[in-house]
Amino acid sequence: MNLVLKITSVILLFVAAIPTIRAEDVASSVIVDPPSLSLSGPASRHYLLVHERVADGVFLDLTRSAKYQVADPKIAEISDRGLVRGKADGATTIRVEVRGLVLSVPVVVRGASLTRTFHFENDISPLLGRFGCNASGCHGKAEGQNGFKLSVFGFDPPADFNALIKEGRGRRIFPAVPEKSLLLTKAAGQVPHGGGLRIQAKSEPFDTIRAWIAVGAPFGDANAPRVQSIRIEPAERIMPMHGEQQLRVMAKYSDGRDIDVTTQARFQTNNETVGAVEAEGIVKIS
Repeated sequence: MNLVLKITSVILLFVAAIPTIRAEDVASSVIVDPPSLSLSGPASRHYLLVHERVADGVFLDLTRSAKYQVADPKIAEISDRGLVRGKADGATTIRVEVRGLVLSVPVVVRGASLTRTFHFENDISPLLGRFGCNASGCHGKAEGQNGFKLSVFGFDPPADFNALIKEGRGRRIFPAVPEKSLLLTKAAGQVPHGGGLRIQAKSEPFDTIRAWIAVGAPFGDANAPRVQSIRIEPAERIMPMHGEQQLRVMAKYSDGRDIDVTTQARFQTNNETVGAVEAEGIVKIS
C-alpha cells in the first residue's frame, strides 16, 4: 500500500495568541521525543522532536533551534533539523542543547551493514508522489507527458513500474551507470526537463533511486510487508502566530514495525492562508 497516496492522516492545528507565561506561574520544561532511540536495518532514520512546554496543553517546537552532537559519529549522524541516521551497529548518545539545557538521547543501531532490499511500491513510488511526478499536472495526467505516463497519485504501482522499466525502449533506466539514468538526470535538472528540478542530486531521495537502479530496479517481493496505517506526530498543536512545527510521520507495517517515513511523505495543507507546510514537514503559521 502506498503510504503517501492511499492512506491519509490529519493533524489539527489551532492558531491562537499564546498568553505570556510567568516563570513563577509554571515551570518551563524541555522534552525530547523519543527520549531514547533504536534504529534497525540499513538506511534507518528517525526524527527527534524537541518541545518546550510553556503551559498546560501549549508546546513550542524547538527542533530546529536545538543544537545536536553525536558522541560517536561512526555509529550515527544527525542533521541540524533533528533527523538521525544509523551508520554502523553499536550504541552512542546524542547531545541536545537548547534553552541553556543539555539532554542526552541514547541511540542503538542494529543491522546497519545488512544489504538493503528494495520494493518499488514501498521505496520508489512514494518518492514519485512526494515530488509530484505522478500528479495530474505532470506525468499523472490522462495522456501522460512527453510519452511518459504514470498512474495519477500512484494508484497502480505495477503499471508505473512497467512504464519506467519496459516502455520507451528501456531508456529511462541505466543500471550500468545508475546516476546517468534518464529518470534521475531529468528529475535532478541535469538534462532539459519540462517539469524542472524535482530532486536535488546527491540528496537522500536521489541516492535511494540510484541505489534501486544499481541493483537492477526490482519490483520487489510480492510478500514484502506493506504499510497498513500512518500517523502524524504531534497529532495536534496550539500554535502562536508565525509559529513553526516540525511534523514526524510514522508508518505501521503489516509485520508490526513502526517506521519513520517523514522523508517519503507528501504534505499538503487545506488552508494556506492560515499555515503552509514545507516538503520536509515543517508547518509555518502565517
